[in-house]
This record gives sequence, C-alpha cells and structure tokens, in this order.
Amino acid sequence: MECDELSAVDRILEEVTVHATQPPYVEDLKTIIELLRLSHDPQVEEKILAVLNAPDTPKPAVVLLQDFVSRFRPSSVPADNPWSRADKLAALNKRYIAAAQLFDSGKTGQAKAAVDAILQDEPGYPFAAALRELTTLRS
Repeated sequence: MECDELSAVDRILEEVTVHATQPPYVEDLKTIIELLRLSHDPQVEEKILAVLNAPDTPKPAVVLLQDFVSRFRPSSVPADNPWSRADKLAALNKRYIAAAQLFDSGKTGQAKAAVDAILQDEPGYPFAAALRELTTLRS
C-alpha cells in the first residue's frame, strides 16, 4: 500500500479497529500504524481523532492509537499532492456539470462561456472539450 494513496489512512484505521481485539494481530497493527507517519494526507490527524472519539471503537484500538498519537508529528504536505489534485478535479467536474446543465437547458452561449473558462484553467479536460464541440455545433 502506498502511503500517499488517497484511501491509505482510512484503510489503516479500519484494520486497527477491526483487528485490535485479536491478540495475534497486535504486533502487526503496531507496524501498520507506523505507516501513518509517512502519509501526506492533510486530514490524517482528524481521521485518527475521529476513530479515537467514535463510541464504537474497541478499547484495544483506542489504546494502540493513543500510544501512536503520543509520539506522532504529521509530515508536511506538499502543495501538489494526490488530495489537492483530487479536490481540483472535483471542482472542475462541478463546473463542467453546471456548464452541461446550461447546455441541456438551451443556454448554449452561457454553456460555451462556462466551458471556455474551464478549458482556460485546464486545457486538457476531456469532458469540457467534448462539450465545447457541441456548443460550437449548436451555435
């Protein structure tokens, strides 16, 4: 598992909550938890705290995570990371959906302007490029 995988922190915390009550897994879980130190997930601390504060988190999982948190210092998050790229793509997709809705409602000029703005920010965005062709055909 890559430490900068978008779901790595969630999967690690899930493993801890599922298997912490099983003594044969405790040493493995301690090792897996250490991978959290390598994560650049900007929400790693919030995710750990959410598990610690969840009423259904087993006591052994709380103990493991509290021990980890007592020595944890999150690593710095680079400006360009998988989470920032995912956020950027989600924002672009929202803008595309709004442009597509304008197009579907017959507001071709507004849709074309919205698509042009998207393509100015992200020239290779394929959905916007395809919609741009459609707006040109309908003009």
